Amino acid sequence: LDQPIRNVPLGDPATADGAGRDELIAKWKTTNFVKGSKPADAPASATEWEKDEYDAIVAGMENSKIKLTLIGMSALIDPPRPSVPEAVLDCQRAGVRVVMVTGDHPQTAAAIAK
Repeated sequence: LDQPIRNVPLGDPATADGAGRDELIAKWKTTNFVKGSKPADAPASATEWEKDEYDAIVAGMENSKIKLTLIGMSALIDPPRPSVPEAVLDCQRAGVRVVMVTGDHPQTAAAIAK
């Protein structure tokens, strides 16, 4: 790793454009309303909530100031051995149906299978 070590505070949730928690709540409120209070000009995709549900969601967002610091990140690479493609071909030539069993996401599995 050639990157310098830095402390990265993870306080208020933020969007890609840098808006903080309060801006996120305000944006959420433009498309989410208490049942019966949705304005006529609200987007068609707007959601209506029961008052207690709406209040609980807003309270949860308002209380979301979590003091966390990212202290590390890790990655793992486990490429197939160079002999795998030839071994698969040998099996196929011998009439063996080759299958791959994995817990990976389907797109990841497809990329590995290639």
